[in-house]
Amino acid sequence: MTKWGHLLTSTGFGILGYRALVGANPELSVVQTLDWFAAAGARGDLSNAPQTAFAMACAGGVIAGSLAPDRMEFPLFGRLFGRVSLIPHRTLTHSPWLWVAFLFAGLVAIRQTHAWGLLFAWQWVGFSASGLLHLIIDMGSMSGIPLANPFGQRYSLSLYQTGGLREVGYAVAIGGGTGLLGWFF
Repeated sequence: MTKWGHLLTSTGFGILGYRALVGANPELSVVQTLDWFAAAGARGDLSNAPQTAFAMACAGGVIAGSLAPDRMEFPLFGRLFGRVSLIPHRTLTHSPWLWVAFLFAGLVAIRQTHAWGLLFAWQWVGFSASGLLHLIIDMGSMSGIPLANPFGQRYSLSLYQTGGLREVGYAVAIGGGTGLLGWFF
């Protein structure tokens, strides 16, 4: 999927994840939470953090992680010479095992850290979950992703061709659907 498709779908999941963490009636609005962040940063104190702060950190991690599997390949030269990366495309960074390990590490950190570390752990969970979402979405493309061996056979659901019109519909349906679900429920 193109970067815009990944950003759209992760935004939808970020909204859904935020609402799942804060519920229907958050204790602070998004603007109030940003004010709390500013005050907490000035004091250097994260005690009594509202749940909305952790939800915003997680949602921010979801957005940041949306392109991570592609960006972690360390692309070189941009479009001048075509796609050239230090790590071949859809190999090691598109292995689900890597992202499951990242997610597990974040969940362990949530249970064992406090203060600013807890905020970072929630952001890491969002980042890792978004990396897994990236792989699930890429599995729908004709190219697929490697499931067992990062350099082995790729598996595909063959739902769309990257850059095609069906990809746009796929991204809008997933991103818009999850975003609306999170917004209204």
